[in-house]
Amino acid sequence: MTLPAPHRLLLLAMLLSGLAAATGAASDGWPLTAEGLAPDPAWVWGRLDNRLRYALRKNAQPAGHVSLRLAVQVGFAHETKSERGFAHFVEHMAFNGTTHHPGETLLADLASHGVALGPELSAFTFLTHTLYGLDAPSAAPADLDRWFTVLRDFGDGIQFDPKQVKRERGVISSETRDRQSPGSRSDAARRLFLYPLSALSNPIEGDVEAADARSLRAFYDKWYRPERMILVAVGDAEPAQLEAMVRRHFDSLRARTAEAPRFDPGFIENAPKGATQVVHDDKVSGLNLEVISVLPRDGADSLAGRRRWLAGNLLVYMLNVRLGQIVRAHPDKLFQLGVQSGFPTPYSVETLIRFSAPSPEWKFALTTAEQELRRSFEYTFRPAEIAEARAAVLAAGEQQAKEAATEKSSGLAGNAMQAALWDFVLTAPDLNLRQTREWLPQIDALEINRAWRSLWQEGRAGIFGFGYFPLLNADAIVSNAFQESLARPVAPPEPKKAVPFAYTDFGPPGQIRRREHLPELDVELIEFANGVRVNLKRTTFEAATVHLTARLGRGQSTEPADRPGLAPLASSALLNGALGQHPPEELRSILSASNLSLNFGCLETFFSFHGQAASTTLDRLLQVLGAFLTDPAWDAEGVTLARTQLATYCHDLDFTPEGIITQNAFRLLTGGDTRYASPTADQVKARTMEDLQGWLGPALRAAPLEIGLVGDFALEPTVELLARTVGALPARNPADATERPVVFARSQAEHTFRFRGEPQRAGIEVVWPVEHYDDIRVSRRVEVLSAILAGRLRRKIREDLGATYAPSVTEWKSEADPGSGYLIAYLTVKPEMVRRVTKLMVDIAHGLARKGITAAELAEARAPILDRAISDQNDNAYWVRHIMSKIQSQPAVRRWPLTRIPDLRAITTADLNQLAEATLKSSRAITFAALPEGK
Repeated sequence: MTLPAPHRLLLLAMLLSGLAAATGAASDGWPLTAEGLAPDPAWVWGRLDNRLRYALRKNAQPAGHVSLRLAVQVGFAHETKSERGFAHFVEHMAFNGTTHHPGETLLADLASHGVALGPELSAFTFLTHTLYGLDAPSAAPADLDRWFTVLRDFGDGIQFDPKQVKRERGVISSETRDRQSPGSRSDAARRLFLYPLSALSNPIEGDVEAADARSLRAFYDKWYRPERMILVAVGDAEPAQLEAMVRRHFDSLRARTAEAPRFDPGFIENAPKGATQVVHDDKVSGLNLEVISVLPRDGADSLAGRRRWLAGNLLVYMLNVRLGQIVRAHPDKLFQLGVQSGFPTPYSVETLIRFSAPSPEWKFALTTAEQELRRSFEYTFRPAEIAEARAAVLAAGEQQAKEAATEKSSGLAGNAMQAALWDFVLTAPDLNLRQTREWLPQIDALEINRAWRSLWQEGRAGIFGFGYFPLLNADAIVSNAFQESLARPVAPPEPKKAVPFAYTDFGPPGQIRRREHLPELDVELIEFANGVRVNLKRTTFEAATVHLTARLGRGQSTEPADRPGLAPLASSALLNGALGQHPPEELRSILSASNLSLNFGCLETFFSFHGQAASTTLDRLLQVLGAFLTDPAWDAEGVTLARTQLATYCHDLDFTPEGIITQNAFRLLTGGDTRYASPTADQVKARTMEDLQGWLGPALRAAPLEIGLVGDFALEPTVELLARTVGALPARNPADATERPVVFARSQAEHTFRFRGEPQRAGIEVVWPVEHYDDIRVSRRVEVLSAILAGRLRRKIREDLGATYAPSVTEWKSEADPGSGYLIAYLTVKPEMVRRVTKLMVDIAHGLARKGITAAELAEARAPILDRAISDQNDNAYWVRHIMSKIQSQPAVRRWPLTRIPDLRAITTADLNQLAEATLKSSRAITFAALPEGK
């Protein structure tokens, strides 16, 4: 598989996580070192005689697990014209027959040991490398041997059976169709514009018919060489044990051809006088445009380079603050406006200012972007801006240093591999923090300005745009508008004043009405006199971090039938508007150094806040929550911005098969209930701030409220803090039992939709009603049955037929009608195959209902689910979202963590056969087909 968005910048913030910005070509040193920069001593580094490099580390987060990464330094950029798509094809063939796993046996074997494709086993092809990942549930010696065998087979054991190659062509063609989107077209055009004389502009797709077993093996043998490989292993095993595994499995790896040609990325730099290109696409609404500077990397990692990038990071932060304020001041003219800088590849540096806007407002947006960029060059930033940026960057660095003690193995492995591929010195978190603390007070406005200017070449920035822009001579029109803007002077920025947070006093601390300790879960349940319920669980899973959820009211179930779209609008409009005493930019400035986040959403039966904070700033997170409950701003600009963005999203649903199904399937499954349908763009535009305030306001002020806190906090001081904040709020009303009932479809039906997008893509969704979903035992068995059905769809439709790339099966469970839910299968195919594949999907499910499953299928499906259930016991996100958010209002939840693992282990084939027979018969299938117009 390829990365969905190949153009992902490594942001300047990576400095704080130890991935400091090197600015040179790859070094032969291993590990990479520089004056004053020593590699993190927690790692063991080595190089085999065959020149394969490795990095190893012991880490017991999570206990008993191990994370492995194998990178091969070959990607799309290394392909010749006759090899287009070969790197990606080779990656696919790694799962279609290797020395120790012939044919398609690899996925089944790994799944039976708890490793499923997607969550634990992955592969991606990038421009400059191919990356294989394996996150395994056991670090026992026999299992380590199994995992390392898999990676060694990827290195030199891919078989390239001609029959497998022929079949995989269809899968890759399907993946290519799935990628035919405005985003992929924009990326291809953008890279060709920015890198016209570089291999970095190579297309990521090729002619699959040109690839045969012989040519693929030749490409594989040429590039999959030990000196081009990097292996990272992190987990609950001693480095000596991991190193022995590396040597046992990779010492004998040998290059199979003469040394591969040295890779030359070609010319990387801005055009001498800049350039402009705007690509029109009638499948989208709005226009994305960026002013961008591209430079080659021209130096090694160094202390001076790190300091320069830290200064640049401060400027990026400050400029984004200014740009965010502009977006909120003009919500009808700008969707987004921001600046970033970083390394999309190991060979290039990109610095840009980018906006997204309604197409008619392109000139306003372009002028705004140009003038703010020029203002950042011509005037230094104000002392108050610099002070805020320093505080925010330092707070982030301090929190990252604290969290490093409990970082999971998968994250550590990813960071180490990123450092190796991009030629960074992977320094220890404490060193990174010491450098940050030392340099931040020293970096002044002039140093910040110099660092920023070094990323741009005056008069040579390019302009690239993509979107709906049907104008003749579009390039010249945009270029001329940019030059006109350059001729206008810009004024210095307005001074900024610091403002204290206004919401620290909520009245007398609340009294505790009831308090209970559940020893079996080690959780504390509290109900305050005002009716607010709080559930607390202390953990050490993430150092210095606390997670929060807050459930209140009845959510989307109360959305009025004559005001569709209110729920999704509220999900972004509430926080957009900030607070009565603090407009958005002021609130953001106040919270900039607080290391906290807060999100809001409208779910089926409740409104939800979800947040996270450093342990030291939990008080501020609770104050912010209390402020939004008591004094949201109901800001007109915030509502307008949310409405514009949501209307654009809803409009664009018409252009993809998954979009048109998202828009319509649940509307039909609920008999036209607007609460379950994605609104139209016109419906969203009709919603007003008064609609939102009248619907959501009463729930925020007085609806039943249950809060979950999970993480690293002291119990009694936190209880006191809760009493001073949410415990001091006005009394909550009892639960409102009145609601508009929903009726879910349970009868066989067929539906077809037409969308206006890619003519070579179609989508199929098949839905089966599930009965008795309110029984947690049924829910767990549906999860396993879902995995079994997904496996059969993958084998029959992807592997045997080659008709699709990524079939998925998900479960949806209603809280409004707890006994109801659906098993949902989705995939994409060619339009001419819709009827055939729809029938095949229904027949495959019916086969499960009629003939049952095998013991091997149960083992393969259950093992990864069971492993994730075991891991969830030590995962804050699981506890806060699924247990602590509702443990008082839904007492049955108390048993879930205790029964989940034994219940999964107790599932039998007879259980699943009974469930399949009741659920998956063809007479119960509801099908949705999405076809392009004219097909």
